[in-house]
Amino acid sequence: MSSSSNNNSYRGGGRGGGRGGGRGGGRGGYHKNSSSNNVDSRPTHFFAVKINSTSILDDVMSWQASALLEHKNRIQSTSQTDQAFDLEDYLIEREKMHFTMFVLTLDTQDDLNNCIQIFKSCQEDLKKIMQNNLEQFPFSFKLSGVHTFEDKAFKKGRVIFSEPSFTHQLGQKNFLDLSTCIYEKLKENHIKVDATINNQIHCTLAKTSKSKKKNSPKAFPEYLYRHKFDTVFGASATDQGIETIGEILLCRMKGPNGSDGFYHVEERVSLI
Repeated sequence: MSSSSNNNSYRGGGRGGGRGGGRGGGRGGYHKNSSSNNVDSRPTHFFAVKINSTSILDDVMSWQASALLEHKNRIQSTSQTDQAFDLEDYLIEREKMHFTMFVLTLDTQDDLNNCIQIFKSCQEDLKKIMQNNLEQFPFSFKLSGVHTFEDKAFKKGRVIFSEPSFTHQLGQKNFLDLSTCIYEKLKENHIKVDATINNQIHCTLAKTSKSKKKNSPKAFPEYLYRHKFDTVFGASATDQGIETIGEILLCRMKGPNGSDGFYHVEERVSLI
């Protein structure tokens, strides 16, 4: 990971892989006997692009290790009890790094089966979107910056995230067009999708809602994300931290993880 103000990469070190289990998951879960008309049901699934680049993930883990050390030092040097929480409980696991496209509610097995069939039927349209936006160029990105949401929907500091910096000028449009294509097709077929697609594409690095401990922070202290806008994860690697997106995943929020530690994948559709 590199920064214009610091040429030292955050490669190496890091907390590494599996803290495992279901930690870091989203809301909801699959309800076998639920009615699809239950308006109170919560989202159970999401569409995602998984981040796989070793150099990007190595640097994210090293950023987390650096953040843990700074947080520990701050706690030891201050008497502010509102900062005396275990930051590690709120960091997202290496295996679960991804971009969420949008979430949806699949209350029954029939809902899931219908969603999978509709998703699979989108493949040719998704490939056409890729061709129209990118022609023959790869759909690739770097992971850049450490930010927090500033809008009214999220109180400042509750989520720390990084964003994709697409190598093609239409990369972001392409990502949102792919999301919209799946979203609209599901909506037409009365699948319960969230109110909108996720227009602010991001990879969550830490979130206060990940743990429900009594001393959970209402927001992360600013020193964890301040002055880190120019950070680029994986930039010192031979591949320059560039990852190519080749598939979209339909994932279940809760329940056992996959064998790789990522969320359970119900279905995947290739974009190539």
